[in-house]
Amino acid sequence: MGIACGTIARMSSTIFENHAEILSARWPALWLRLQKYDVESIAAEWVEGRQGTLRVDGVQITSRHNRESEAQLQASTLKEADTLYLYGTGLGDLQRELLKRDGLRRLEVKIMNAALFLLVLQLFDHADWLRDPRVMLFMAGDVHGVQLPYFALPAELRLADDAASKMRDRLVTELHTTFVNKRFQPDNPTLVAHLESNRALIAQDRDVGELFGSRQGAEALVIGAGPSLEQNLPLLRAMLEQPEKRLVICADTAAKTLLAHGIKPDYVLILDYRNTAEHLPVAAAKAMALVYFPVLSPATISAWQGVRYAAYTS
Repeated sequence: MGIACGTIARMSSTIFENHAEILSARWPALWLRLQKYDVESIAAEWVEGRQGTLRVDGVQITSRHNRESEAQLQASTLKEADTLYLYGTGLGDLQRELLKRDGLRRLEVKIMNAALFLLVLQLFDHADWLRDPRVMLFMAGDVHGVQLPYFALPAELRLADDAASKMRDRLVTELHTTFVNKRFQPDNPTLVAHLESNRALIAQDRDVGELFGSRQGAEALVIGAGPSLEQNLPLLRAMLEQPEKRLVICADTAAKTLLAHGIKPDYVLILDYRNTAEHLPVAAAKAMALVYFPVLSPATISAWQGVRYAAYTS
């Protein structure tokens, strides 16, 4: 069902007043700032399930079937520590799970979307974790740098408001860096073998540095794979039919889908050493350029018969 924010406020006035009392007593300056945000700006709906949850701008805030189990899984990724940092407020489930830890002395909760937090305060009872003396509440935009150990609620990385946008970007970078570092260890024998085997290919191929600064002022579309690609194909086609020339750069896993819908990328990028030539549109290679990283297998790189540029990460 759709939710009207005004109706929520009337339905949940007692709950909200209780929260307002707690917040004004514990964090008076923060509470004054929160009241300036517009709950009406949040387009929320209730999603049915075994438990149900909120969905905002197409993003589910939590599981709609078992929120407690989801919170337990999230908490399991955090080692025991005196202080933990949580980016996003969610529906309070992860806070409650973490506060069960006897060794926890401080839980810092960063608000990633202030209007969403206000809405949630009107809908659900959060008095228990808000009253806990170990909990400290902050606006994410006031914090500089990602504090460890932390957990960032996935939904609120997508729903972060403008004030928290820099923190969102830092968190995304931190998450990607952690993932990449695990995947691309420098002593990985497969990567070492690929690097050695690709010396001849790198010597004959072009350097991605040639492209730097070559299209100043141009507008570029950088396209990845995933469900959103299928949803946005009509928009992409419409943009590319306009008179102004746009540069199209895509991940290897998106290239075949784009070509199947009449969209020809200018550059295809492949980085993951586990991907093979099957992920690439090799039949149409001569009409596009490939930017590759030499951790790929030689067979994957050699399959591309068009222009190739070798690139390196730091």
